[in-house]
Amino acid sequence: GVARIIALLLANALRGLGWAGIAVAGNATVANLAPRGSEGAAVGAYTSFVSVGSIAGALVSGFLVLWIGY
Repeated sequence: GVARIIALLLANALRGLGWAGIAVAGNATVANLAPRGSEGAAVGAYTSFVSVGSIAGALVSGFLVLWIGY
């Protein structure tokens, strides 16, 4: 009912806050670890891999739910 929807919304908000922290810290860490002058390329590669991982994760989990069940 309504309690499950509220719990889902709160969990999603918490996930969003966590992702915001990871995104900022991840970019800063990659930029700090990259060799001088190649920070942009390193952050770009990091962002690309994170984006591909997000898309692949959603696709794989969707197929798993279809194949195994929910």
